Amino acid sequence: MQTNIPLEVETDHPSHLGTHPAEMEAALLRNRYCKTMAEFFEAPATVSLSRVARAMYRLGRVRQWQAINATARGAPAPNTASLRSGVLESLAGSHAMVVHRKHWYGTHYNKTDLSDLALQVAMLLALDWRDLAAFALREWFGEHSELDNLYQPTLSGVTGMIIRVAGQALDVEVPGAAFRPTEAPLADMALHWRDNETAFVELALQLADRHLAQSHGHSPTALADFDQPIEQAVPVELLMLLRLRGYAATPRWLAVHPALAHPAAVLCTAASPVPSQRCEQFVMQMVRLLPEYQALRTALAAQQASLRANRPR
Repeated sequence: MQTNIPLEVETDHPSHLGTHPAEMEAALLRNRYCKTMAEFFEAPATVSLSRVARAMYRLGRVRQWQAINATARGAPAPNTASLRSGVLESLAGSHAMVVHRKHWYGTHYNKTDLSDLALQVAMLLALDWRDLAAFALREWFGEHSELDNLYQPTLSGVTGMIIRVAGQALDVEVPGAAFRPTEAPLADMALHWRDNETAFVELALQLADRHLAQSHGHSPTALADFDQPIEQAVPVELLMLLRLRGYAATPRWLAVHPALAHPAAVLCTAASPVPSQRCEQFVMQMVRLLPEYQALRTALAAQQASLRANRPR
């Protein structure tokens, strides 16, 4: 499993190294990811696809956290444009890993990978990128998807709730979920997220309480659902549900909950996905190496067209 390192120190400026060992390790890892990308762009055949895809995914995560944590560095608000760019970079890296199926063979597969993918689907929906979310859900979890061809996953926890709700909302056939007795709030939300407002409010507040509880307590023997700073700050599973329920902004009854205390834990205005230059170059190279990867580029164009068509005139 990926070491839980403070992403906030993984800046775009290598000179900003902290003196704490964890900060120095994080900065060195980010520099390694950047070096991997540079090597790939210069000579794609010399770098394994799984290695560069993982680097793209991690760099996207770094960008997301920098955008979310901007207020801690003196910015008046989180950088939502940079957050969107980071989400696209992680999406591009993850999809390359899925298409390059060797990543999922044998010991390379674990539940952490599925959780990461599910949380990305939730983030795409929270940003109101339904076309991209449907693409990711269909390609990663849907019937006859790349992962489905390798194994039959059993989904549980917040992963199961996200995938089951997203599948219903986007009309995509996905694997069933098997919730444990301690996951009753997730099971209830998966079944009743379309119920009346009173019932939804009660369930959403239960999930908000659960989010706080699951943002801590990570250990080698017990994994918390939200063990990374991004999801600890931004409860994407709740924002996803609000978006699917038709909310344009976070309602006050949920906004005052401690789980949504971070300035970035809000429903932001929908905006067209604009890949960074690094992401554009990565996608272009991947299409050359993996022709089926073109589907991601097509989905991105469809999302952009959809938002243009729905833009107020």
